[in-house]
Amino acid sequence: MKYLLMSLVMLLALSVNEAKAGERSLSINDLVDQYYAAKEDELTVKQLPPTPDNVGDPRYCPPLGPSCTEVACSTLGTFGCDEVKEVETIGRACRGNFDGTCLRAACTRLGTFGCDGMPEVERVARACVGNYGDECVNTVCNRLGSFGCDELPEIEKVLQSCAGN
Repeated sequence: MKYLLMSLVMLLALSVNEAKAGERSLSINDLVDQYYAAKEDELTVKQLPPTPDNVGDPRYCPPLGPSCTEVACSTLGTFGCDEVKEVETIGRACRGNFDGTCLRAACTRLGTFGCDGMPEVERVARACVGNYGDECVNTVCNRLGSFGCDELPEIEKVLQSCAGN
C-alpha cells in the first residue's frame, strides 16, 4: 500500500511538471512575439524602411562587443581555452554569432556554475546563432522572472525563439 501511494504521488508530480513545461514553452513564444511586435511598432514610428543599398550590408549589424570566441574563452577561464582543440571547438560553436554579447548575457543569466564548462558554453553559443545583441533575451527573461531563464534548457529555448532579431 505504501509503495502504491508513493507511485501515485510521483506520477502526479511528473504530470504536473510536464503541464508546466508545456505552459512555459507557449509563454516563451508569446513573449518573443510581444517583443517583436513592440520592435515593429518602434520601427514604424521611426520610419526607417530598408533601402536597396543597405539590405544585407554587414555594416548595418556591427559587433556590439567582443567576439563570441573571446567571451567564451574568458568564461571558461585560463585553462578552459588554452589548447588548439579547445579553441577550434569554441570557434565552431561560435560560427554564425555576430559577437559575444548574446553569449555573455545568457551565461550571466545561468550564473557562475551554469556556464562554466565547455559543454555548456558550446550549447549556449550555438543557441545564440542569429541573435544580434541581447535585447530580446533580456526582455523575455525579465518577463519570465528570476527562475524563467536560470537553467540551460530554458535559456536555449528563449535564445532559439529570439533568433533572427
